[in-house]
Amino acid sequence: MDDIQLKVKQLQGRIAWQEAEIAKLENEIHGLEQDLKDIEARYQKLIEPLIQRLEAVYDAIEELERERRNRRYNAGAPLESEYQLPTGYISVEEQYRRVWENPGWHGPPRRSRHQPQMLLNTADDEDDPQTRLKKLYRRLARLYHPDLAATDADRQSRNDIMALINDAYAQQDFGALEALAEQPEDASQEMPLAILNLRRLQQRQIELDELLLDLKRRRERIINSEMMKLHIEEKTLKLRRRDLLKEMAAELEQDYYVQMQRLQELRRGHS
Repeated sequence: MDDIQLKVKQLQGRIAWQEAEIAKLENEIHGLEQDLKDIEARYQKLIEPLIQRLEAVYDAIEELERERRNRRYNAGAPLESEYQLPTGYISVEEQYRRVWENPGWHGPPRRSRHQPQMLLNTADDEDDPQTRLKKLYRRLARLYHPDLAATDADRQSRNDIMALINDAYAQQDFGALEALAEQPEDASQEMPLAILNLRRLQQRQIELDELLLDLKRRRERIINSEMMKLHIEEKTLKLRRRDLLKEMAAELEQDYYVQMQRLQELRRGHS
């Protein structure tokens, strides 16, 4: 019993640390997400329209250049191909048709109706996990049923134990029920509660470990995102009294002006 109480105390300390770490991570992630929302809103308002306008110009330039290349190619292309297929040539499509339409081919071999079927699994239902879980639950329910109580205190203790047994059964926690079933019948009434409480804390620790790992991965994804890198660069330049987004917008405007001149030249040459 002392060993179980020591493990419970250690787990409670570990869980308290985990919950504190989770709270810190959630607060940090919330702040990072707010930073992302802020810069994304400003980026979409100032930068994205300029990018879309510039891409439209690039698309128009590409289309005109493609048309010019086609005109040059068509001007020097022969009117009729001089290439002749070799004698006896059979296309791949024709070869495929001949093979698959061969009347001697009747498809994959069919299974004989006399072929023995796969034998059904005749293993004893005792090996089925659900069956084992139900049998164990019924055994414990008979052992700790409140109707078997000798006193009011015993009835309350049995009610508490049955509540934990029902919870373990609902969560398909075979290990908890099995650990309880292994206790001697003359064990104290506190022992089942301690065992189930220990098991509950162990499960809670596992769940919190998974949550911590998920939050750390989520934070890493945010920190390593392109928009967050942009946010960090913006904060760094702000210390030098520079505005990153305005500088990006100015560069896009200059590129747009250059590409519009190029587009106009192509249009004049195209006409």
